[in-house]
Amino acid sequence: MSIELDFTQIKDDDYIPPGLYHAQVSSATARNSRSGFPVLEIVFTLLAPGFEGRKAYYSPSLLPQSMQYTRRALIALGVPMEKLIGKPTLEPTELIGRECQLYFTYASGDVARTRVDTIYPPKEVEITEAPTIVPF
Repeated sequence: MSIELDFTQIKDDDYIPPGLYHAQVSSATARNSRSGFPVLEIVFTLLAPGFEGRKAYYSPSLLPQSMQYTRRALIALGVPMEKLIGKPTLEPTELIGRECQLYFTYASGDVARTRVDTIYPPKEVEITEAPTIVPF
């Protein structure tokens, strides 16, 4: 016996198509991940037409082996390089209001979703390679 399913009336709020989107930091906090490791949790609000107000999350690790990626994200958000050398102190709230470009890619797993792959400065960025999109 088969059943008819009607998904036409629901909206998939979590799915953002892969691509480049203009965004602004709406909150930033240092916390521990579910695994107990320190992360910098950054919440972005999308400013891109058609996606205004949507939230995106990026949580780079604060473990020593991951700091290069955290530094890249902070540089893209406009934190001066001189504040990112040695063992500086950063107040996460300094990031609030900073604009950037977020590059989303498809993330496979139990649920079809997209994730923030890279943070770019707010200026126009040209993506020369199309993302690979895997259908649901």
